[in-house]
Amino acid sequence: MPFITPLISAQQYMEFGLGPSLVKTKDRNLSPLVNRGIGVSGHFAYEKRDRRIKQLQLDIGYSTLNNRTSSPGKIEVFSFDLAYTMLFPLHLPSGKAELFVGGTFDVFGNARTHLHYENNELSYEFGSSLAVSGQLDYPVWANDRRLLLSYRLSLPFVSYLIRPERNIPYPEKYLEDGTYNLEDTGLSGAALRSGRIVTFNKFQVVKSRMFLTYFFKKNPHALRLGYGWHFYATEHSGKATVAKHSLLCSILLNL
Repeated sequence: MPFITPLISAQQYMEFGLGPSLVKTKDRNLSPLVNRGIGVSGHFAYEKRDRRIKQLQLDIGYSTLNNRTSSPGKIEVFSFDLAYTMLFPLHLPSGKAELFVGGTFDVFGNARTHLHYENNELSYEFGSSLAVSGQLDYPVWANDRRLLLSYRLSLPFVSYLIRPERNIPYPEKYLEDGTYNLEDTGLSGAALRSGRIVTFNKFQVVKSRMFLTYFFKKNPHALRLGYGWHFYATEHSGKATVAKHSLLCSILLNL
């Protein structure tokens, strides 16, 4: 009998998590320097588990970055990621661990603003993506306490990416007619239409998360401690790389 079936079969959880993050980025649209700093991350999710795992989650983050040179610079970073994941179980010969595979659809946004520049103070990536996802669950018992060690990996293979040109905090197609509207009218629609469909070779994204879930004995709720790593790189409209490490402490409320 698979471990996950008797333990958390047909259960629904709301997860609320918060923790520190470390962000490192190099975005040539803002600065040729590497900037790094600390921030805070929030994680909110609805998860239903029977034989499958279905999860709707929202990750948000804020951090301030600086470079390690004498050049003045402070960058504020705002991010969000709204994702829906569905995973299906695969049989493993060991009988202990359980493997799930499936996919994820997400809508994301990452915005960086340089507080000392005026000509190129804003850079961002917005869009959506489809990803191949998997999760491995392994039971851990400590002093007759039940825990579940999990690792999840998501690799987007196609994305719709919106990113501005250097020195122009507006989408490229906004200026196609050769005119510039100082009142920014029609900017929202132009921004949405300015994106391009890109595959993994043009927009490399890796999302991974390892977490340990502790289930209480006398009530149906749980605690979770997790570490996440989110990396992406693109050369679309200027090279940019972003890496984010985060620690999250969450409470899972059984519904």
